[in-house]
Amino acid sequence: MGFEFFTSKLHPDDYDRVMDNMRQHLTGKTDAYEVEYRIMHREGYYLWYYDRGIVTKRDKDGKPLELEGIVFDITESKKLEEQLIKYAQSDPLTDALNRRMLFKELEHQIYMNTYKNIPFSLLMFDVDKFKQINDTYGHLVGDEVLIETIQLINKSKRESDITFRYGGDEFFLVLPNTRYKDALNLVSRIQDVFKKTPISSVGYVVLSMGVSQYKPGETIDQLINRVDQMMYQSKQK
Repeated sequence: MGFEFFTSKLHPDDYDRVMDNMRQHLTGKTDAYEVEYRIMHREGYYLWYYDRGIVTKRDKDGKPLELEGIVFDITESKKLEEQLIKYAQSDPLTDALNRRMLFKELEHQIYMNTYKNIPFSLLMFDVDKFKQINDTYGHLVGDEVLIETIQLINKSKRESDITFRYGGDEFFLVLPNTRYKDALNLVSRIQDVFKKTPISSVGYVVLSMGVSQYKPGETIDQLINRVDQMMYQSKQK
């Protein structure tokens, strides 16, 4: 009954891994049973545990008779680990992914295009006259403008699109499995949202945007530079 209760409370993503780990040790294929997993609390959330056990006695056929082990609650250390991973991957102001993650994602998209012929597009944007906003209202208001801008972008984009902060007020959207025509439709949707939605403290803002579909054989730097030039052409207009 206790074992059934344990397995029924295991997180679905952990179940197969935990059962396989346990099975490997019980059949004598590993020296110990050692695994981390999540168990559902009675109030519905999950707690993390570290579990290690060893079969201390087997019968003449090698079947386990006795098992000894330890279990630790590692929920707090897991939370800290997740926070550190998030800090390493995201921009702390806007919560968009950072430049390092942008390059990693572009490498993945180029691989998918090269070997599976799946297209993708890249969109770059910044806030027009952002320096003037900072000079007029102060950097705290400037930060709020960036935060609200990304919130509006995230509401406008598709679920599959990924937002990255490149630096300052420059951002990218990676658009997986997207051809140029569909990318332009997204640009139009974003422009409409910003025409209708004021930003706190400063009113309406305008985004300059450049967008292009990846051309096979391009490097990441070539793609970024091409989209960057398109964005500044848009700004000049």
